[in-house]
Amino acid sequence: MNQAEKIYEVSKRLPPPIQQELLDFAEYLQEKKGKAVEAGDENNQLPGSVARVLALLASPRFSRRPPAEADEVAKRINSLRDEWGSGR
Repeated sequence: MNQAEKIYEVSKRLPPPIQQELLDFAEYLQEKKGKAVEAGDENNQLPGSVARVLALLASPRFSRRPPAEADEVAKRINSLRDEWGSGR
């Protein structure tokens, strides 16, 4: 199974709002990769950094999203921890 198929398999089990976040992030990466190719840096592996995350959050698509409440974030983190702990 290639990476695109793995992403599809994982994403189809997610709720629609999370699928939209995944799509938004994929489009962001696609746009960023296109800019790297235009700039002549075709080997750009898109390393993560705080600056890039902040740029993503400031992008028009993400800036319109309502901020999450602290309780909601804590619930999502705990849910992920439960999934990761029991599934592996």
